[in-house]
Amino acid sequence: MSFQVKQTIKGTTYVYETKGKWDKVKKQCRHERVCIGKLDPISGELIPSKKNDNPILSKDYGNYYLLDSITKQCGLIEILSKVFPKTWKKILTCAFYELCEKKPMYLCEEWNDLTVTPCNKQLTSQRISDLFKEISYDDRMEFFKKWGNVRAEQEYIAFDITSISSYSKLIEMVETGYNRDEENLPQINLGMLFGEISLFPIFYNLYPSSINDVKTLSNMLKLTEFLEMKKMKFVMDKGFFSKVNVDEMMKKSKKYKFSVAVPFSTSFAKDAVDVVREKIDLPSNAIIIRDDVTHAVTINQKWGAKKIYTHVYFNKDKYATDEKTFLKKILLLEQEILTQNRIDANEKRYEKYFKIRNLKTGIKVQRIDKNIKEALKHKGYFVVISNDIKNANEALEIYRNKDVVEKSFDNLKNATRFL
Repeated sequence: MSFQVKQTIKGTTYVYETKGKWDKVKKQCRHERVCIGKLDPISGELIPSKKNDNPILSKDYGNYYLLDSITKQCGLIEILSKVFPKTWKKILTCAFYELCEKKPMYLCEEWNDLTVTPCNKQLTSQRISDLFKEISYDDRMEFFKKWGNVRAEQEYIAFDITSISSYSKLIEMVETGYNRDEENLPQINLGMLFGEISLFPIFYNLYPSSINDVKTLSNMLKLTEFLEMKKMKFVMDKGFFSKVNVDEMMKKSKKYKFSVAVPFSTSFAKDAVDVVREKIDLPSNAIIIRDDVTHAVTINQKWGAKKIYTHVYFNKDKYATDEKTFLKKILLLEQEILTQNRIDANEKRYEKYFKIRNLKTGIKVQRIDKNIKEALKHKGYFVVISNDIKNANEALEIYRNKDVVEKSFDNLKNATRFL
């Protein structure tokens, strides 16, 4: 075991490393001292002895080397240093800590002692709190403006929204409502833009949980204009489809390129399927995406005065699975009627899919085949429209890549502590 001792000789304070050693002859512990340097009279820091070849302190360098290389290659350091000329190293140090440890910020000081960091200075909990307070809304918007334009020029931008539960009394936008897991909790909506190729988060904004997905996209488009993002390529799920949203993006089609799934609650998707239904399952229309065979047909049509590409997909395996699931549900509904265990929430389904007669001999139930076949009519189909991508294979690949957003949201929710 070793320890350090200090000794002042003629005004100079020397530092010695003392090591304990067992003396076998005298049967006792002896101490050996080696001078490792002296203290600077002004800063109080150790000035190592020239004869001392032993390292005074060892720090972890591997994580820093990797993250520093990534942030330089993607251009993040250049943007941070311009927007935050005085504090960018501290901000990056906090980001590196979160990536490496995923622990509360007040523990950063301990990590900072053992790791090489961009700022190479002690970051106490209080200093980090002061740092976060210094970052103004305008500073954040300026960063998003520069960062967003760099990423938008290189890749498609996936946009989605999720709800995050919060019991904070300090966030005005927190409202009680049902999230996507049907839980009635105080929550706030988080809208985020992600790069599909890089997987980098690009921009985020908070919204009250009462604002729906369709309206959120409209707000996000306004923010991209405010941030002066010159070119945007969006990929979105069917929750963001509406005539208003598509009209808005089509009016500025030189700026906004998009691909969005179309729900079958719209006549647009139903009509598109009807156009290709007779020919879509031909062998000539088969494509393969990630070892999954599906069929696709692209319809060139007009949206107002401008051209749009409607990609219709049909997956036989998905149809078979969906058909089995749906028919199983029909049989369960029928059983509920026959056993007189009807559920209030299913009353509309009973009426839609069955003719029910109460006879003296009991309840007679007849399935309405026409309505059941109608419900199965669009199973296995999927529709995506785009003002940019002509090829159905490419459009589906880009759309499936948007699952990066869901994965990023899952990671965020599992690590969220600030709300």
